[in-house]
Amino acid sequence: MLKSAVKSLLKRAGLTVVRSTTYDQLTAGAFTVNGHQMIGAPNDAGLSIFRASLAKPGPEAIYFNSVLKPGMNVVDLGANVGIYTLQFASLVGSSGHVFAFEPGPLSFGLLKANLALNRYYRNVTVENAAVSDFTGTTDLLICKTGESDNRIAGFASDDREAIPVRCFALDDYFKPGTRVDFIKLDIQGAEVKALSGMRRVLSDNPSITLVVEANSGVVEAAAELNFRTSHIGPSDLLLWREAQ
Repeated sequence: MLKSAVKSLLKRAGLTVVRSTTYDQLTAGAFTVNGHQMIGAPNDAGLSIFRASLAKPGPEAIYFNSVLKPGMNVVDLGANVGIYTLQFASLVGSSGHVFAFEPGPLSFGLLKANLALNRYYRNVTVENAAVSDFTGTTDLLICKTGESDNRIAGFASDDREAIPVRCFALDDYFKPGTRVDFIKLDIQGAEVKALSGMRRVLSDNPSITLVVEANSGVVEAAAELNFRTSHIGPSDLLLWREAQ
């Protein structure tokens, strides 16, 4: 039953067979997280590590549950197959909205399939695109051990296949004055570039909160943008501003 449903969803997502990953392999990668049934590439090393830790919610998931409320507008940068996108969609409800960005071709197809599998049709907008400090096209460097560690040009030192993908600065994507309540930012080393490309969005939303992967330069970039920082779990930073 699951295999049949997955095949149907993947076809609707435009994902027949991508990067030599077959329907049967994708079905074998099914798992449940935060109450959502999901599919992921079983040969993705990053997802495998995550699935191994599903016995209890991690600190990020617990934090999201505590602060995200119905009606909020949330941006998920580096959505991968939708583990947090689906959690966000559930928490903000039909009165809120989630904007999810994922440049990887296989991950994006699985993201759309997982949203359909869990019936999130109306309150999520998905973009097959990277996020940086400019709008245009960039090279996405495909990780050989799975798309969880894809990186945009300039942020990988090993020999990887490069494919062209769309790229946005959030300041270009969102119209001036658009309300954004929360941003999750996990884009494998390009976080500082993305923060630079969303300066106006951050200025338009003085109460905005971010959770950002703690890569090089993030603390310094956050301070320049007048954010305080603290750790959530071993690898993520919470960014917030003091109330004025």
